[in-house]
Amino acid sequence: MKLSGKILAFFAVLFFAAYVPQSRAESSGPNTAGKAWAQFRKQHGENWRVKWDPVLGTPSEMRGGRYAGPSGNPEQAARSFLSDNKALFHIGSNLSDLSVENLKHSPLGAHIFFKQTYQGLPVFNGGLDVHLTPANEVFLVHNRYATAAALSSLSLTPSISAADAAKVAVTDASTYKSTDKTGAPIALAGTAVTASSPELGIWRDGSNGYRLAYKMTAGPILYVVDAQSGKILARTQLISFVDGNGQVFDPNPVVTLNNPNLGDENNKNYKTLKGAYSKVTLPEVTQTTKGRKISYTLQ
Repeated sequence: MKLSGKILAFFAVLFFAAYVPQSRAESSGPNTAGKAWAQFRKQHGENWRVKWDPVLGTPSEMRGGRYAGPSGNPEQAARSFLSDNKALFHIGSNLSDLSVENLKHSPLGAHIFFKQTYQGLPVFNGGLDVHLTPANEVFLVHNRYATAAALSSLSLTPSISAADAAKVAVTDASTYKSTDKTGAPIALAGTAVTASSPELGIWRDGSNGYRLAYKMTAGPILYVVDAQSGKILARTQLISFVDGNGQVFDPNPVVTLNNPNLGDENNKNYKTLKGAYSKVTLPEVTQTTKGRKISYTLQ
């Protein structure tokens, strides 16, 4: 059977696409920000790597390269980076919905944590983290910025009051069985459960999108309650019963060993790193319970 030139060309394209290396294939990204990402790597180097948010279509993480920022303080450099790349992150025109929540310094440079608001309401799990070298070069970005497109259909008028949301949290906390880090139940002091003043804001409910919600504590538990349905969206036990211990890099092997030539060896451990480890106490392990699933996080 003879194939036409057009058909042969079509199969040749399919064959080539199937074997494009990952570093090349990822440069296209989702359609919503793919062009901006391709342009970014063209201007700022092929070493940059990205992870895409499947819901927002924007980068959830960027690392691997260096983005030269202007002279000045770290916040100015970080804002300049975000302003230059608004099309990539789908950020509002003047960045007025982002404010600095925290700024930390380390031997690596400066680490700026931006919190986000939308029409005056806090986006509880939104915002961005921008990490810069001492020379104001951006080398790592974690992005949770809720885009206008993702929030445009969200009603900002609650169906239940803050008092009703607090009742939901108090009722749940009154019967909630606290556990230690092994999952074994423990008894708490027999005091009446009260709730803090609920804060109205916006919560990303995983892949289900965004919800108008109240956030508050009730007893030893942090609650996020849907402001339309009264459903509990998140429940985090704030009690830390025991400290953890861990072997960590502090801040990292390059700094500790004063060796800028170290690589990650595809995330493998190797002998050279032995002297870079230190043992530390981990006092802020947080337990989160969703249904019967218990997980632990360290922030």
